[in-house]
Amino acid sequence: MNDPLLPCVSVLLSTHNRAPTLATAIESVLAQREVTLELLVVNDHSSDGTAMLLEQWADDARVQVHHNQENLGLARSLNWALEQSRGMFIARIDDDDEWTDRYKLKKQLHWLRERPQAVLLGTAYLDEWGRHVCNPLSDHDIRQQLLKRCPFCHPTVVLRKEAALKVGGYNADLAYGEDWDLWLRLGRIGELGNLADETVVKRELDETLSKRFFYDQLRTANEMVRRYGGDYPGALRAHVLHGLSRLFFTLVPVDSGLHQIVRKCYQSVFSLASRQP
Repeated sequence: MNDPLLPCVSVLLSTHNRAPTLATAIESVLAQREVTLELLVVNDHSSDGTAMLLEQWADDARVQVHHNQENLGLARSLNWALEQSRGMFIARIDDDDEWTDRYKLKKQLHWLRERPQAVLLGTAYLDEWGRHVCNPLSDHDIRQQLLKRCPFCHPTVVLRKEAALKVGGYNADLAYGEDWDLWLRLGRIGELGNLADETVVKRELDETLSKRFFYDQLRTANEMVRRYGGDYPGALRAHVLHGLSRLFFTLVPVDSGLHQIVRKCYQSVFSLASRQP
């Protein structure tokens, strides 16, 4: 029997020098309705006043704050919070994002409870450019894309804690794509899904972040196919896609006009593939 004193959902938030947006992220979690939750905030050795900002929630029993004595990075910080969490379900939010649907968690918990075999559920979201993004909804359609791209937005997801621990949590050895890697391992043991409901506004405070890590993304994509190609369909097509992408970006500058055109075409193709009949 579930302990009524324990939270149903543990929300994990790791932050590093994002004080200007952190309060919005936290308050959007605490505004969730009809669900018991705890929010575990890991201050990953910030130097911008984050520690002082977090003091305003010192009297809120739902908020637990941990201050890293050194910068451990996102994956290690999330793994620490995962181990400390008390909820049966785990949710994620980034320090520059906002949950805009106050019933986000309630909807996701309802879906997961109706499907005991399901381990991970995301939602649609509003991206950095103000566009509605709906990833594939069904387990079948998600698996068709899972080697080609990451069909989940990290701050939208809810997953089963037991499943996350079973597959080993986040891979802290990856420079990029620790979330995508976790989804691929979770997909080995259970059902995956997305809701069409838009529940999150995703923002990117540092506009150079994607550019700085773009080549890491390309290398990581190839590594995902090598590691998980036997578990999901379309491994050969994914290899070709990522190989062509790496060749393309040896010739075309990241974030150039041609890159933007190709990115829009790429997103359109996967968006069409994600639509349900």
